Amino acid sequence: MITIDEITNNGNVRSFVTTFQMMIRKNLPIYLLMTGLYENVSDLQNADGMTFLLRTPKIILSPLNKTGMIHAYMLSCEVSEEKAKEMADFTKGYAFAFQLLGYLFFREKQKDGNESLEILMPDFDQYMEEYVYTKKWTQLSPIDRTFVIAISRKEKYKVKDLLEDMGIENNKYSVYRTRLSQKGIIDISERGYVSMALPRFASFINNTQ
Repeated sequence: MITIDEITNNGNVRSFVTTFQMMIRKNLPIYLLMTGLYENVSDLQNADGMTFLLRTPKIILSPLNKTGMIHAYMLSCEVSEEKAKEMADFTKGYAFAFQLLGYLFFREKQKDGNESLEILMPDFDQYMEEYVYTKKWTQLSPIDRTFVIAISRKEKYKVKDLLEDMGIENNKYSVYRTRLSQKGIIDISERGYVSMALPRFASFINNTQ
C-alpha cells in the first residue's frame, strides 16, 4: 500500500502514476491511496496519459460531523454543550477551522478563563488568511471570484435573487455553482439557497480584496 498526501500534478507524480498503472496491468499486489485538494486531483486525472484515474474510486469528504465536533470541544476545551455547539456552528465543519478554533479557545481560556469567541477573531482571521484563504483565492478564476464576491454579500442568498442581482441565466450559474461547491467554497446543501461554506471567508474577501 502506497499513500501520498497533498497530491499535485507534477512530473514526478505523473511518472510514478504511469509506473503504478504498469504494475496494475501485471496484476501485482500493489495499492495506491492519494489525497489532495479537489482542483489538484482534477488537474492530475485530466492530464495527458492520466485519464485512467477518472475510472478509479474516489471519496469526496463532506464537512465534519457536527455531533462529533461538539463532543470533541466539550472534552478538550471543557465547555458546556451550548458553548461547544456555538463553536461547532462557527467552523461550518471545515477541518482546519475546527482545529484552529479549538487551539485558540483553549489557549485563551488557559490564560484568563475567557470563553468569548469574539476575542479570538483577529488571530483566527490571520491564521486562516495565511494558511488557507489566500491560496484558495488566488486559485480561483476571475469569473469564479465575481460569483464568490456576490455570494459573500449575504449570510444566505436565495438563488433567484442572486441571479437577478448578477443579471445572469440559471444555466450559466449552474456551471460555476458546481465548480465552487466541489472546491468547498460555497454551500448549496439547502435547496434554492447558496451561502459561503468557509467560516469568515466573506470577511477575508471584504478586508483584502
